[in-house]
Amino acid sequence: MLELPFLDKFKEEWKREAAHKATHENQVRNIVDVLTARFGARASSLRSKLAAIDDEETLGRLVKVAAVCESLKDFRTHLRDQADKIGKS
Repeated sequence: MLELPFLDKFKEEWKREAAHKATHENQVRNIVDVLTARFGARASSLRSKLAAIDDEETLGRLVKVAAVCESLKDFRTHLRDQADKIGKS
């Protein structure tokens, strides 16, 4: 079998990207699932805004907010605040 060491670098990068994408998709799905369970189907309208957030720490915080927020409106406020913080950094 032909050994091409330079391909190992690309292979590792692809693995990292795939893992990041899977984590991102799971976090978005978890947030939407929690909000839908708590507040109904209209929570799914937030999926695209959540998917636009590429920071795992921010999505992790939003999972927790989704679990404890008082209303969907309250969650939207937190989501907007997080988006503003990301935009300023």
